[in-house]
Amino acid sequence: MSPPRRDPFLDLDAEGYGLAVLMPGDDGIVWRAEPPTAPDRWVSVEWAGSWIAAHSWHGVRVLFDPASGRVESSSYTK
Repeated sequence: MSPPRRDPFLDLDAEGYGLAVLMPGDDGIVWRAEPPTAPDRWVSVEWAGSWIAAHSWHGVRVLFDPASGRVESSSYTK
């Protein structure tokens, strides 16, 4: 039986925008991903098949490898 899949989450600032995408691990945070450009912010994060998809306020969608946080692809969506 495989271990349960952990869900990524956003580290929010005082206004409720994501400063980083975080992946939880057994000993804390496995990795963190800063927004693609400053002063952009992450607005959502979710599973997209076997990747983690994060969407930024400026319309960038990034797919991350859940184990390493490595960027698999990035696209402009607006």
